[in-house]
This record gives sequence, C-alpha cells and structure tokens, in this order.
Amino acid sequence: MNKQIIINGSHNRDGDTTKLIQEIYPEIACLKLIDYTIELYNDDETYSDKDQFLEIINQIIEFEEIIFATLVYWYSMSSVMKISLID
Repeated sequence: MNKQIIINGSHNRDGDTTKLIQEIYPEIACLKLIDYTIELYNDDETYSDKDQFLEIINQIIEFEEIIFATLVYWYSMSSVMKISLID
C-alpha cells in the first residue's frame, strides 16, 4: 500500500496550489479534482455514467495518508473540494 496522496482542490490546474505542491512534495502522488466530473449529491442517489466520484475513491483508498491542498475562499475550502467531500 502506498503511503501518501495529495488531493488538489484548486480550480486552476496549473495554479499556485499545484506549483506549491510540486515544489514542496514532488515525490508524493497528486490527484487534481478539477480533472474529474463529480456530480452534486441528490436524494435518490442516482448518478449519470459521467460521474467519477467512485473512481476517485477507488484511487485514494490505496493510500494510508491523505493530504488535502486547496485555496481558501472566504475562510472556507474551494467548491471543488466541498463537492467531492459531500458523500
């Protein structure tokens, strides 16, 4: 089992968050949430085939530690990070 993964919650694929991750932790695997389609939660729990939430989960369960990296907007994490953490 791999030790660590970084989940990047930035809206900008090549922005400052990504640059900082690459500079500080170049050896740690990084998953960019912006590269995936994550549908909003719905009460009937039915999702289209485009939803990739389970794909993300199946990737990160292989790791022992998860590091969350996101910008802070109005004292909160990015919306991309929030959407992925709802379930």
